Amino acid sequence: MKIRAYLSILTLCVTISVVLLAGALPLQPEVYAEEPATRQWTDEMIRQRSAEAASALLPAREAATPENAARLGIDLESLEARVRSYVELEATYDGLLSQMQKQIELKKESVAAAEEINAFAQRGMLEKPPYPLSYYDDLWVGSESLQQRIETTAMALKAAQRSADEATVNWRAALDEVEGFKGAKSAKEGARDFWIFENLQLDVQLWDAKRRLQQLRAENLKLQQQIASDRADLSRRQTDLVRLGLAYDEMDLARQIDELTQKKKELQKGLDLLRKKKSAADGKWLRAQDRSRKAEKNEDLARSEALVKSFDQWRKTYQEAIDQHEEMLRLTDLQQEVWRKRYELLKQVPEPSVLLQWLEQSQQRLAHIDRVLPIEQQRQNSLWRQTSALEGTTRAETLDGKPGGDGDVVDALRQMAVYRLEFIGTLVASGGLEERLGREIDIHLDRTPITYRLRKLWEQLGDIWNYQVWVIDGRPLTVQMTLVALAILLIGIMATKIVIHRFAKRILARPQVKATTAATIEKLLLYLGYLLVVLFALRMVNIPLAAFAFLGGAVAIGLGFGAQNLINNFISGFIIMGEQPINIDDLIEVDGVLGQVEEIGARCTRVRTGENIHILVPNSSFLEKNITNWTLADRLIRAYVTVGVAYGSPVDQVEALLVKACNTFDTIQKVPEPFALFTDFGDNALMFKVHFWIHVKRVIERRMIESKLRFRIDDLFRQADITIAFPQRDVHFDSAGPLRVQLLDSSGDTTGNKD
Repeated sequence: MKIRAYLSILTLCVTISVVLLAGALPLQPEVYAEEPATRQWTDEMIRQRSAEAASALLPAREAATPENAARLGIDLESLEARVRSYVELEATYDGLLSQMQKQIELKKESVAAAEEINAFAQRGMLEKPPYPLSYYDDLWVGSESLQQRIETTAMALKAAQRSADEATVNWRAALDEVEGFKGAKSAKEGARDFWIFENLQLDVQLWDAKRRLQQLRAENLKLQQQIASDRADLSRRQTDLVRLGLAYDEMDLARQIDELTQKKKELQKGLDLLRKKKSAADGKWLRAQDRSRKAEKNEDLARSEALVKSFDQWRKTYQEAIDQHEEMLRLTDLQQEVWRKRYELLKQVPEPSVLLQWLEQSQQRLAHIDRVLPIEQQRQNSLWRQTSALEGTTRAETLDGKPGGDGDVVDALRQMAVYRLEFIGTLVASGGLEERLGREIDIHLDRTPITYRLRKLWEQLGDIWNYQVWVIDGRPLTVQMTLVALAILLIGIMATKIVIHRFAKRILARPQVKATTAATIEKLLLYLGYLLVVLFALRMVNIPLAAFAFLGGAVAIGLGFGAQNLINNFISGFIIMGEQPINIDDLIEVDGVLGQVEEIGARCTRVRTGENIHILVPNSSFLEKNITNWTLADRLIRAYVTVGVAYGSPVDQVEALLVKACNTFDTIQKVPEPFALFTDFGDNALMFKVHFWIHVKRVIERRMIESKLRFRIDDLFRQADITIAFPQRDVHFDSAGPLRVQLLDSSGDTTGNKD
């Protein structure tokens, strides 16, 4: 009875927990069914669902206890994650309401933009010409701002579309999980299954709200992009129209100059004040150092060192601000100059040469700003990170023992950030003015005659022609000198090659000059000619050889490591040409391949085989390996042909026939005379070898003579009935008695005998 009572109490507790959790999950299944694409949520629907999420949040927080997690068989983190899901769901619904309200406002703004465009098309500008430059600048800045907004909105639109696609994928996956859970189990099997099912439904609702939020955000971004595009187009049209109506306005110029003059005065006052502060900070820093040297206790020493560090940071801050103020004063002067030039363009257009000079100066200043601005922005970001890292640290004391004041490092860094931000603003303003001046100069230059532009282009090419590449020993090297040197090199190398080749063809091709000697002389003359051409080219452009002295170490290292094989073969080539272990047209044998030498080059030697295949042999191989040279001293070589005759043949007659066969050919030398040797008793024949001497010029000649000699030997042996032996075997049977034959069946038994 007690066990039944305990089971009843346990069942009651589980039921109460399920009821509590069910109260925290008031979601209805029909909410999670996939809705038609055409169905749109209204404000009332979103507010209702947001209220449901808010009402479910409190019970979910109350249910997120370790006891409920244990009863459901899940971890506490899962219950807390459900609370976060409700918070996120409520925030998503609020975002949807905000985006819907924003869409209404954007549609109104779109209508207003369309009305502005129509009004401009009908009546033009409200302000009538002439227009001052300041009015034109305001329109130009607005147009640039709209263009930047278009680019920024385009990037945000891509991100929103990607987020919407990802949310849609997750929403469909959540729907599939709900359907799979329904098919696998019933939501009423237990409290844990019911909790899992309700949690899956919550995921469906959350991802559905997220995808709708991102889709609505993408629609709003498209509206923003369209509005910005329409306004940018209108601004460009207004800017172009105002530029046509610009006129010289002395009052506007005076106003701009006065504003910049006032700014210069303020900068000068600030500069004087910064110098005083810098001097005071230097004094405090020196006194802090003196105090640090006199400190005896560790606490006093630590405070003194902190003071030294703080005052040193203030010194750096003031010094950097002084440098920035001086640069801002210079930029302000340049801004005044730019304004005067811009109004001078309106008053009276200067000569094109003056315009080009202005344009070049403006481009140089703009390039300087483009280099400095990213560096300053990077320093500003680094300064902000440094300031954030020091937030919350102990503030240093002043010299009188009070905390804070000039001794605080964080305050010094913050003040440095303020000064740098002001400097960055001045850089941006100056860059914008320079860009507008350059654009106006380009417009005026486009209207100049084509003849002047061609002449100016020729002058620019002349400047490039005389541009100094570098200076060597006080002597400039220009593009002109470099191109002249290259032309001398190319023409000189070609002329040297032609002259040396003709010289070798007429003088060195005589019969008394060996081909190898002629090739060696030709290559030496060619290399000498190349060297003279290089020296002449350097002399023409006034480049001293001492200028290449610094390359000596690098070249030596390169020769010692990377180019050692190349130099080895190069030097070996000259050794071969001088020592002449091989010559052109020699028959040599390299790695078992017989070929004829055709050319001895600086790096390798070209050998042609009897199959008309060229082999390139590194020159060092001829000095490091065993090379067979068949024709080093002369072209007389001894060849031989081997033949075997049958046993029983007249050996004396065989010897005579072999010598006779050799004497029938004019290509075989009579002196030394041929001779035949009886070399061996072979397994199947009596072996003879006939030796003879021949002159060869080509690889194939020896083989051709040996082949013809074999034909002649075969003919003479046939006439003398001498058989050229070949491998054979004789089989002998002992027939003294009858052969015994037995037949066996498949089992191996004898079935019968037959003699």
